[in-house]
Amino acid sequence: MDRNHARWTAESCLVARTWRFQPPPLEPPSANASNLKPCLTGSAFDKSSHVFYLVPIGEKGLNNNHRMLMKSSTILLAVAASAALLIPNSSPAQYYDDFFGANGRPYFRVGAGAAFTADGSLTEFSGFAAGNKVKYDTGFAFEGAIGYAFNQWISAEFETGSFANRISQVEGFALADTYLYNVPFMANVTLKYTIPRTIVTPYVGAGLGGSVTGFDTDYFSNGRVSLYGSDATVVFAYQFYAGVRFDINEQMSVGIGYKYFATEDSDFRYESFNSGGPDLHLGIEGVSSHIVTVSFNMRF
Repeated sequence: MDRNHARWTAESCLVARTWRFQPPPLEPPSANASNLKPCLTGSAFDKSSHVFYLVPIGEKGLNNNHRMLMKSSTILLAVAASAALLIPNSSPAQYYDDFFGANGRPYFRVGAGAAFTADGSLTEFSGFAAGNKVKYDTGFAFEGAIGYAFNQWISAEFETGSFANRISQVEGFALADTYLYNVPFMANVTLKYTIPRTIVTPYVGAGLGGSVTGFDTDYFSNGRVSLYGSDATVVFAYQFYAGVRFDINEQMSVGIGYKYFATEDSDFRYESFNSGGPDLHLGIEGVSSHIVTVSFNMRF
């Protein structure tokens, strides 16, 4: 039978269900073959006595192999379509340029604010019992950074600065003009996002590095041993920060930020005034400081 004629015959049948072609039987359908629906040929089969039968696709229509083939084909098509959507339109080189350098810009930042350092304790004092509680006054903080913004989302920078807290009280000690100060040197990574159609850019970040921690006193004594002068040591430090910046123009912005800064314990060494006497050691628990700053940012 001609394929075009077969197609015409199928389309000329008004069927309310899904049907498939089945070649006409050699013998007329039996009385119990009630599911076969005859479709008489139309004018395209002039002078032809062919009858084409449409069989509903049901449990007896397609065998299991056919069903499995159809399901497998559907799954493969879905996977292929998903993969096509995930493939970037640009080349890997173009993607790298867009993300890591095509729009990159160097910048610098300066800021100042307040440093709130949590109470700590002494960890050592020349063999005497330690654990004495240490209280700090609110201090002044200054910071500066230079960095590179790879794109509108990620930047990396080197940050330094300083902050100092006056020690107002040490349990069991007499003291005068005693300070603990820190000069951090940190490597930071910042994630940021400029809100569309605004001048607002929220950001979060973290940094690792160290801090030059110093202890300076005019008088520090437990009644038996007294310290004078200053000493410094280098300790491990880390920080987390967040804030928001407001664009002034394409190059400049101002911001307000919060930073949590922490160090490991510090150990300071003082030489004895007595000739041949042992050195004196002072240990102070690492600081945990909450720093709030206002900053100015300049992009090149």
